Amino acid sequence: MKKDLSECPPFGEVQLHKLPIQGYSNTNYFFIYHGRYYLFREFGLKDRDRDIEFHIQNLACRAGIAPRPYCLNKTFMITEYIREEHRKKLGVEDIARLAKTLGKLHRLPVSDIPSSVDLRQLIKIKTPEVKEAFETIEAYPKENVLCHNDLNPLNLLWSTEKIILIDWEFAGVNDRYFDLASVCVEFRFEEEAEKQFLLEYFKGNDYSLEKLYAYKVLYRVLCEAWFETHIQ
Repeated sequence: MKKDLSECPPFGEVQLHKLPIQGYSNTNYFFIYHGRYYLFREFGLKDRDRDIEFHIQNLACRAGIAPRPYCLNKTFMITEYIREEHRKKLGVEDIARLAKTLGKLHRLPVSDIPSSVDLRQLIKIKTPEVKEAFETIEAYPKENVLCHNDLNPLNLLWSTEKIILIDWEFAGVNDRYFDLASVCVEFRFEEEAEKQFLLEYFKGNDYSLEKLYAYKVLYRVLCEAWFETHIQ
C-alpha cells in the first residue's frame, strides 16, 4: 500500500510492504527510499510512551545493539530495516554473544529515564507463588539498569557479527535479573545453558539463582496475563 511520509523528512510517498513475520503488538512493513531499506512500525498498543521508546532506542543504537530510529509519529515509527534471522534455540557461542549484548544494554545510562518498572502494579493477581517471589526479590539489593523487558526470540536479530534488539516499547529501568530471567524462560534454557549464560554475563562475579528463579516466576505470570488481555 502507498503511504505519504512527507511529514517525516526526507521521506515522501512510499510503497509499504507488509513483513511476513509479525510481532505481537505492532504491524510491521518495510519500504525502499532512494535505494535504502527502512522499517515502518504501525503501533498497536495505545498505552506506551513513544518518546521514551524513541530515546531509549537511540541510546541502544549508539551502543550498536538496536536499529537506528529516524522518525516518530503518534501512530508509527520509522527505523533502519535490518534483515537478519531469528533463532529459537541457542548454542554455546550464541549464549555467550547474548550475554555480552545484554551487558552492553545494562551499562547504558539511566539518569534521564523518568520512571522504573513497577512489577507489583503490573501483576494484579497475587498468588502464593507470586507473593513468595516478591518476598524473595525484596531480600536482595535492587540492581536497576536499563532493560529491554521483552526479550522474546522475535525481538532478537542474529547476524554473524552481532545481535540486534528490536521493539523497544516496553524498555525502561528495571532489575537486571528481569531481562536475564526472560531470556532463560523464552529460550527454555536447561540447567547447563542457564549456568553458562549467567557465568558469561556476570564474568565470574557472584549471582543468585534464587533471585533469578523469583524473576522467572514473575516474568511467566506477566506473559500469561498480557496474552490473555491482548491476544484473542
